[in-house]
Amino acid sequence: MDNIARSTINYWVRVFGDGYFRDWPRFLRWVYNYVYTSDIYGRAVSTRLPNSEGPQLGFIGRARYEIRSRREDRITSSGRC
Repeated sequence: MDNIARSTINYWVRVFGDGYFRDWPRFLRWVYNYVYTSDIYGRAVSTRLPNSEGPQLGFIGRARYEIRSRREDRITSSGRC
């Protein structure tokens, strides 16, 4: 999940700039520590994007993630970054 979050943040910064989402290191640390993959079904695929030299790897399928912590405030404070 941390790769998905990092990718999303990189895209966000490219499109909107970093002024809207300033505390991304804290958010990535939270994702790395508390978000887990609970179920996954799918496969990796290779594709080529228009105007791109190399292949791009992607995923087709579904995944389910869980937030786990013994402290409730670690779960509920995730959106305050």
